[in-house]
Amino acid sequence: MAKRHYQPNRRTSQCQDDLEAYIYFCQRYGYKVNYNDLYNQRAFAYQQFTKKIAGKWFKDQWEADARRYGCWI
Repeated sequence: MAKRHYQPNRRTSQCQDDLEAYIYFCQRYGYKVNYNDLYNQRAFAYQQFTKKIAGKWFKDQWEADARRYGCWI
């Protein structure tokens, strides 16, 4: 009998990599992590995540909150 070889699905691994990057982005830049917002263009956090990936300007929530409450980072 031959052994079955496990080949991971590329779509699944890409989705997992994107989710890890999204979670890291949310933690690093002060957004609430919501797993359902991954690939949801209507979600503000995901919009900012795609802007960062594209190399465009995006909003850093930690800096915005620091300015709002008078705290300095």
